[in-house]
Amino acid sequence: MPPPLLTIYIPTFNRAHLLGRMLVSLERSVEGIDPSKIEVVIRDNASTDQSAHIVEAHAGRLPIRYFKNPHNRGGIANMLSCADEAQGEFIWMLGDDDLVLPDALSRILSQLETYPSFDGHIACHAVAAEEKRDSVEPGILKGELPEFDTQLIRKELSRTQLERFEDVFTYTDIAAALNFLSNVIFRKSLWLEHVQPYRKHCEGREEYSDSFMCGGHLYTWGDMLIGKEVGILADPLVLGFVGKQDFLQKWQTICMVFFLELSRYFIQQGADISCMKRYQQGIYQNSRYLRNLLRSTDPYTQQHFRIQDLLRHHGEDPLLWRSLLEVITQAGPKQSVRRLFLTIFTGILRTPSRWRIGFWHFIYPCWIHLWHQSWTQIREHRRSAPPKEYPQLIQELNQQAKEYVAQQTGAEHIARIAHPVYLKGESYMKIGDHLSSGPGLRMECWDSYQGYTYQPKLHIGERVCFNNNCHVGVIDEIRIGNDVLIGSNVLITDHQHGNLEDLVPGKPYNVQPLYSKGPVIIEENVWIGENACILPGVHIGAHSVIAANAVVTQDVPPRSVMAGIPAKVIRSVADVMEGKDTP
Repeated sequence: MPPPLLTIYIPTFNRAHLLGRMLVSLERSVEGIDPSKIEVVIRDNASTDQSAHIVEAHAGRLPIRYFKNPHNRGGIANMLSCADEAQGEFIWMLGDDDLVLPDALSRILSQLETYPSFDGHIACHAVAAEEKRDSVEPGILKGELPEFDTQLIRKELSRTQLERFEDVFTYTDIAAALNFLSNVIFRKSLWLEHVQPYRKHCEGREEYSDSFMCGGHLYTWGDMLIGKEVGILADPLVLGFVGKQDFLQKWQTICMVFFLELSRYFIQQGADISCMKRYQQGIYQNSRYLRNLLRSTDPYTQQHFRIQDLLRHHGEDPLLWRSLLEVITQAGPKQSVRRLFLTIFTGILRTPSRWRIGFWHFIYPCWIHLWHQSWTQIREHRRSAPPKEYPQLIQELNQQAKEYVAQQTGAEHIARIAHPVYLKGESYMKIGDHLSSGPGLRMECWDSYQGYTYQPKLHIGERVCFNNNCHVGVIDEIRIGNDVLIGSNVLITDHQHGNLEDLVPGKPYNVQPLYSKGPVIIEENVWIGENACILPGVHIGAHSVIAANAVVTQDVPPRSVMAGIPAKVIRSVADVMEGKDTP
């Protein structure tokens, strides 16, 4: 039989539970495809779990060829051997923890047949957080196409080909640019011409010890495709999950150096400089990468991905120095700043050729920044006035509170308003002359609440005196006559949260519509004692006295003394004045 057009290569190691799910998704994508056009090659890196049994269970439904290494060769080396057993003209690598979307293979085969002369095709990769796997995976395994929020290639790109391989960096996010195995479908013969140096480099090396060990596949793709026209599938073909891989623990400190090294290598291979410079600038300007690299105390990072190496390799770029300057001026603890200076100066001393660039773009601006910051602090200290005495400060705040009430309500001739004061719905308030208040006065006129509208009115007469922490709440009408004296912590309200006899079912009290039984009228010369509550629909007659802690729920006759919970008339003011009773 003729060789297949496409080899799907899956490197795997001890992830049988994920490999099985990936193969199920691949089976869904194979449906309706000519089986002679594809093959699946699985290279097991000496797994000790049930990977072989998982592959055997799927062998009847997929054209699988399975190979198992006698010993673990390392993840990168196992991946770079993808063409050893491949028979297809093109190779598509897949991660064993990925999920193939239902229409992926039909779209890939159509792309390969539409552009037979292209040596490579960019395949878009969507990404989801690992914790979302259980909710997203079932639909894909059933052959459903989910919606994606995050994908490698930006959604606005609808082209099917690019003039240059490196142009894809213009349409990708910096951190994920082509790093997934499944991002490139490439010609097998061309891969074999370029991969051998990287395979030799990986033999006997520590995993992720340098940028080649992080992305040997990326460097091979660069060798193969730099400057060449490639196809592009802008809609996702594969869904990958990130969040629990061991590699991600080191990723934040690796990626800064890794992606810069990658872009530098692409330029050496002949990539368009303007395209790669824009890519580099995006990396520099991601201060999160730089901060993690500068502040990391991890021995692995300090051994393989040091700031000194970053300066040695990329110190000719002024943008790097300016990014360092931005990070150091935003640094918090002094210890971090000292360590940052020491690290950077060490890098400069080891590479004297960077002195000139480092001086003008980092050392000199940093010195100017610190000098300006110090001088500003000295100048502000000299100009600052001595701290005000507490009575003077309170006096100024009280004056501001008085002016605030006068300005907001239009009141004239206010006697005294103590700070703090709170007003709401000031346009519904009418305040007479010589109003006075202790601290904490709160007057609220609610014209709307939870979608309901009201027409509040608050009228306060002349020479009314509130003591400390009084609250007046209005949705209907509250009238307070002249010469009313109100003690501390008094509540006067014409409403409540819902009508207790007709509550809206299923609604908490705080979202029930406000309800009023009627206006509150307090006639002239009334004395309301401390902690009293005047509730909706109450009319208090002139010259009355409301005792401390009373809860007034009914009308009060003129010249009466009310006390209790609920309040009741206990005597007459006239009797008290005539000596017939003792208040």
